[in-house]
Amino acid sequence: MDAVDVIKNTFKALKTHPIYVVPFLAYALVLGMLVLALIVLPLLSLSGAGTSGPTLTHSAAQIVAVLGTLIPGLIILFVAIILFSPVISGMYVYLVSKWNENQVSLSDAFNVSLNRVVDLLLYMILYGIVSIAVFGIAFSPFIASLIGIAANSALTSSSSVPSSNSAAVVGLLFSLGISVILAVIAALIMGPLFYTAIPIVVIEKKGPINALKASIEIGKKDFFGILALMVLSGIVTLIVEFILNIINIIPIIGTIVFIIGYIFILTFTMMIPTMYYITLVQKSPKPAKPSPKK
Repeated sequence: MDAVDVIKNTFKALKTHPIYVVPFLAYALVLGMLVLALIVLPLLSLSGAGTSGPTLTHSAAQIVAVLGTLIPGLIILFVAIILFSPVISGMYVYLVSKWNENQVSLSDAFNVSLNRVVDLLLYMILYGIVSIAVFGIAFSPFIASLIGIAANSALTSSSSVPSSNSAAVVGLLFSLGISVILAVIAALIMGPLFYTAIPIVVIEKKGPINALKASIEIGKKDFFGILALMVLSGIVTLIVEFILNIINIIPIIGTIVFIIGYIFILTFTMMIPTMYYITLVQKSPKPAKPSPKK
């Protein structure tokens, strides 16, 4: 079974169980309502309920009051994303693992995910820390170049890079190009190595560190297979998004089809790592246990 089969099975699972879109739809609706209540409405109150843009007639007290509402709202939204994301991810692991069954239960998926939510959250935090460290190293040439230019500007009492200093500009662009290349290479390496960690946390009930170790081992054994799956699924997603954008030109009906299709394709994207894990890893032949000595 290869990447094509994994993608086919994922589409088949969505076709068999359209209910799979419900968790992501609920997640999107909750975040949408939070954005509306915590960000959009405070901004509209500053701009006169949307009838005009912010003007000098707004008092400093009004601006401070809106910012006082907006900043806590952004914090609440950030916390909501951090808390909801592991729950949704865990639900999709359970749902995909049951895709061959006639009926799937969203409540069972929620309960299973809730039982693993701490480890899922810890894994996501661990992944974030590793990602920041890796991409920080990748962009270190660009950052070092910026620091060098800033230091040179300070020594020459200049707040910007002079247009005549072409060497500094070329060096900055060169360092940016190197950093981007390093970041792409890092992403291509990290992707396959971290690919199955979330399914392992839920299905194998492992902690974040052990799940990451197991995922890295799987990634090393089938690195190019996972990379091919990531590339192929990305191409499929881009093609579907392109078609949906064309359909979206049609008034009303096109917009409805666009929204529904986008929800399906995002759900599809979340399902693929677990589909890979259960079809290619769990069903791989196990080494025979040695017979007990008599």
